[in-house]
Amino acid sequence: MSANRLVTDLEEHQSDVGKKHCSSSLWKALHAVYNAHTSEDETVRSSILKVRTLDNLIFLDLRLSGQSLRHESKHAKDADFLILQIFKSGRATGVLGDQSWEINSGEIHILDFSRELYSTATHAEMVSVIIPHDAIGYNPDKHPPHIHLSGKPSIAQFILSTVLSLVMQLSDVSAKDERSFSQGFCNLIRCALLTESATLSVNQNYRKERRQRMQTYISQHLSDPELDAEHLCKTFHVSRPTIYRDFAEAGGVAKFITQRRLERAYYRLTSSGSSPIRVSNVAFELGFMDPGYFSRIFRRRFGISPKEAASSNSDFRQNSVTFEELCEHKEHLRRSGTS
Repeated sequence: MSANRLVTDLEEHQSDVGKKHCSSSLWKALHAVYNAHTSEDETVRSSILKVRTLDNLIFLDLRLSGQSLRHESKHAKDADFLILQIFKSGRATGVLGDQSWEINSGEIHILDFSRELYSTATHAEMVSVIIPHDAIGYNPDKHPPHIHLSGKPSIAQFILSTVLSLVMQLSDVSAKDERSFSQGFCNLIRCALLTESATLSVNQNYRKERRQRMQTYISQHLSDPELDAEHLCKTFHVSRPTIYRDFAEAGGVAKFITQRRLERAYYRLTSSGSSPIRVSNVAFELGFMDPGYFSRIFRRRFGISPKEAASSNSDFRQNSVTFEELCEHKEHLRRSGTS
């Protein structure tokens, strides 16, 4: 569900605001965002204490029973919004994308709901703000899925007091002033994200970790002939520009995959033991459908042909060696003009 649709649905049920237990219609709007499962030993029911829309923002004051939440791909498909969460009591842990997180009382966390999310919360009271991506210039391809605003206490404390104050006083904001209040709040969040402690360092670490995860995934799936940029986009839920940026230093993702396949081929050809190995079999196993093309780029990369790599290393194959040692041996063959 998109942010605009969620705002519309909640505005249709504003009459439910203030009840100890909101009507099923209001919960239905929120359940379009996730599946919730209450702990069997919990006797305290979840309830919405306050809900207010402020232009394109939604402020929620919640009391939650202990429960687990699942925001799956079907929920994330059109979810173009973030949720800022402040736990007044209780705590929650979870996984967003492939990053784990933990929220404790008094902390400010921002979670991107355009990605899959799984969490478990204790009995808690919390305030949430649903913020559309475009309201603060958030880009899922550039920004991390989870942001913990804690680097500069003064900024975090100011946001904390602002959110809690708005929740209590939103009913006093006139319709004509909603846009100004909304823009002011979004500018505050945008400024917080631009601080070095909040976005830059976290974003850099996230990009580095994501690139390492993709590189590991590639190494584990070199035999998959469909391994390419599109495959990585679907697996890691990122766009093509993100893939291209992450592999720019390697000359592009296609080149990176080809180089890894060639290195794996070299390893197999030179560490096959006493059993004979066919060059064409190695080529096919690593996604090279044309043996002639494989031989050409193999020679270009290592300075020797695949057949020479397989036949000129009998002594080397008798021992258990590391890939680094094989690379050193390859360089020796190239320099000595074996080819």
